[in-house]
This record gives sequence, structure tokens and C-alpha cells, in this order.
Amino acid sequence: MSFTSRASCREEVARLLDAAPGLKYKAALSVAYGAGLRAAEVVTLKVADIDSTRMIIRVEQGKGGKDRNVMLSPSLLDLLRAWWKAARPQGWLFPGRDPAQPMTTGQLNRASLFGAFIKMAIPLSVPAILTVVIFTFTLTLQEFVYALTFISSSDQKPVTLGVSTDLIRGNVFFWGEIMAGALIAAIPVAIAYNLFLDRFIAGGAVK
Repeated sequence: MSFTSRASCREEVARLLDAAPGLKYKAALSVAYGAGLRAAEVVTLKVADIDSTRMIIRVEQGKGGKDRNVMLSPSLLDLLRAWWKAARPQGWLFPGRDPAQPMTTGQLNRASLFGAFIKMAIPLSVPAILTVVIFTFTLTLQEFVYALTFISSSDQKPVTLGVSTDLIRGNVFFWGEIMAGALIAAIPVAIAYNLFLDRFIAGGAVK
């Protein structure tokens, strides 16, 4: 994996952690990503498993039913201390809704999915959503058949309909008024496209 790919992965993990719904989930997910623990191992950690003297995390009955120690980074220790000061857990490091029981793996996985949705899925969807909005706006602005069917009063017709029905009479074309109407119809669309141009480009970029 290249340095750029590793940096990109770190940035994505950081965004996921920042979007975690609360300090408990941020700390739990940080343990999973930072120490390489599985969800089932994270949720069964106890406060006593954090050894700040030797800077290790003790994992009991981990993969293969074996105990092991993993490294504890200073930044992860600071985050765990902040979580402990905020909640004062006594037994389980990450208690569930019932303090006597640990958090479930389902709760931890949902927190990870929530972060992915907020920090990754929504930003990636913004260009597509804006594209749909712009095209819908353009089609609505250029609506002809619906307006022709239900609107007969000239002062209520949209520009596109008024140009066709009121400014073209047989072989007589009121070119000045037609050009003015076309310009008026084009201005809102041009403004909308220019406002969101960067978003369109970002959505189509290969990263």
C-alpha cells in the first residue's frame, strides 16, 4: 500500500471516529481501530484491562480463546482517560444500557455504520443530490405541456409557454420579446449551475 493510500485510510478512519455518536462509542471504535481489536474483544474489555504503566491492553479470551496483550498508544490512553472521567465505569470499560452488562457488538457496529453514513455516504451523495435538484429545477422551469393544459391567462403563464403562445402568431415572430424571454428563462438555470459547479466536478472526479 502506498503512502498516499495509507494517508487516505487514516483520514477516513479519523472521519468515522469524529462522527461517532458520543464519547463512549468514539473511545470504543478508537480501541478497535487503534489497537486492532475485534468488536467482540472491545465490548468485553474491563477497566482493569487498561495498563497505563506498561502501556498495554490485556485481551482475555480473544481469538482462539487465548489471552494476549496489545500496545496502547499515548493518544488512545488520553481518550480512554477522558471517557473514564466522564462516565466513571466500574467494571466493564464500555457498559451497555444496563451498567452491569457490557455494550453489545451490535451497538458498536451500528455506531460504526452511523459514522460511515454521516461522514462518508452523505458527502459522497451530495453531488448526485445536487445534480438531481438542478435537473428537476430545469425541467420544472421549462415545463410546457402541463402549463399549456391548465393555464389560459397570459399573465399567469411561465416564460417558456408565454413565448410560444403569445409572441408567435402565425408567421409573425416578435424576435425582440422572444430573445428577452429566452434570456430570462436561461438566467436562473445558469446561476444555479455556476453556484454548484464545484460540487458537480467533485462528484465526477476519480480519487
